[in-house]
Amino acid sequence: MLRSLVGSEMCIRDSLKISMGAAAGSLLGIVQVQVFGCAVEGCEATSGKYGHDGARICSVCPPGSYDIRPGSLMFNSGGVAGSSQSCVPCPAWSYSAGVGNQQCVSCGISKQHRFGRECSSCPRSKFSASPGAATVSHTDGCTTCPESSYNTGQGNFGCTDCPVTPTLQILGSHDSSSRQLTVDKFGPECSSCPPDTRDTAPGGATRGRGCARCELYTFSPGWRNKECHNCTVTDGVYGPECSSCPPNT
Repeated sequence: MLRSLVGSEMCIRDSLKISMGAAAGSLLGIVQVQVFGCAVEGCEATSGKYGHDGARICSVCPPGSYDIRPGSLMFNSGGVAGSSQSCVPCPAWSYSAGVGNQQCVSCGISKQHRFGRECSSCPRSKFSASPGAATVSHTDGCTTCPESSYNTGQGNFGCTDCPVTPTLQILGSHDSSSRQLTVDKFGPECSSCPPDTRDTAPGGATRGRGCARCELYTFSPGWRNKECHNCTVTDGVYGPECSSCPPNT
């Protein structure tokens, strides 16, 4: 049987109102989360954490939660701390580390536009739509990057448009001369389509899935082409990129 060391419910009720208000704020895009618990007499926070008050344990709330009623531990009949009746999960866009937290902390974003591991574990080609301690251990808050976008690494805040780079391509000929053609190419993070194809679905999550063969009378040199180009005729002869027919054919 479990018994509580504290009987008053007013502090719990008031703190729940604060918690619900913070959670609602996070849904409206408010990132900053500052939710404080109501300290029981004798249980004071040090550096944001509730510790021990002499022989009494003030909080055993785990990482990813905060304590709205420190000191309200439940003990079993043997006098051993079993659980806390006052642990509240951190709202979205926030987290807490260690045990016995007084409040949750806002998820930070690095210069690389990534969340820390404490807020997101989303893999590459996905981004965190709802970062925070509530989703860090799984991928429920991860959204796949849309077509024509990508990201790298882990815990990304968003996705980046696939770059397209004009590239000078050297074309061969049936004699010793050479020709040049500037073509648009996707980067390797968004495309892996081979020569004589164009990529109709570039992106980190769709890489290699949209390779379409060039139509008749068109070609594409090299890899990762955005589009195909018309075959050219010089002195009545197609270039080797479009024809390998021998003489008299």
